[in-house]
Amino acid sequence: MASEHVQCTEALRYSFDTAVDMIKASSNIIVLTGAGTSTSLGIPDFRSPGGLYEQLQDEDIGVDDPYDLFRLETFQENPLRFYTLVAQKLLTPLSADGTPRFTPTHAFIKLLQDKGKLLTNYTQNIDGLES
Repeated sequence: MASEHVQCTEALRYSFDTAVDMIKASSNIIVLTGAGTSTSLGIPDFRSPGGLYEQLQDEDIGVDDPYDLFRLETFQENPLRFYTLVAQKLLTPLSADGTPRFTPTHAFIKLLQDKGKLLTNYTQNIDGLES
């Protein structure tokens, strides 16, 4: 079943059980993750209302525009600004016992990896939770 190519319009006819069967039959799954993967843990995305860029607008971060913190020239000028931001806003949140917290999506990606089904995970996240 996993080797069959399904047209997008036909995919709507498949059930959750079909998706489970396809995952079970697959061995080279590619996962794409983005900022929403970690927001439920309190890690902000960048562009949404209330996101990182908005949060940084009124803070003294050493640049006029928060976008500039992620420019190569700004990093080369003063890497400490970037690392300080990451430490304050983007590090993996910890549970009370000091272990990292993960979302169900992270657990699913880990399960795919543990079962030998994950080919790769392409992510735009810098929180390190998908690694």
